[in-house]
Amino acid sequence: MYGGRVSDSFDRRILTTYLEEYLGNFLFDKFHPFMFYSSPDESVIYKLPDTGPRNNYTEYIASMPIMQSPEVFGLHPNADISYYSTSAKNLWRDLVNLQPRTAGGEGGVRREDVVDKVATDLLSKIPAPFDLPVLRKSIGIPTPVQVINPKP
Repeated sequence: MYGGRVSDSFDRRILTTYLEEYLGNFLFDKFHPFMFYSSPDESVIYKLPDTGPRNNYTEYIASMPIMQSPEVFGLHPNADISYYSTSAKNLWRDLVNLQPRTAGGEGGVRREDVVDKVATDLLSKIPAPFDLPVLRKSIGIPTPVQVINPKP
C-alpha cells in the first residue's frame, strides 16, 4: 500500500490518513454496516456480527464457509489458479535445488533418481480423476480451492 519507511511527519500523516480511510471506525458503526464481501446474487454476505458477548463472534466465525473465493479479498476469480500454479512450480524448483550438486562416486545415488523417486511418490498420492458430469450435477461448478471428499 505505502511501500516505504516512515521517515518524517508527512509520511506519518499520509499513513494515518490511509488507515482512517480504509480501517476507520466506520467498520464498527451499526447504522452503516461494512460488507466484507457480497456475492453478485446476494446469496453470500459477510458482515460484522452484532456486538455482544464473545459467543456472537465465535458462532459467526464457525458459521462461515471453510472455502473462500478470491473475490472475498477483492481479487479476480482466477487468482487462486495463479496461486496454485506458482505454488506447484515453486515446489518442484525447491525440490531440484535441494538435491546435492556434487558428483557422486561409484554406487552413489544420482540426482535424477532422487527426483524420480519423489515424483513417483507424489503421483501415487494423487486421487483418481473425478467424474466431472456427476460432480457438476451434485455440487455445481467446483473451484480449484474447493475440497471434495470423493466417495470410496
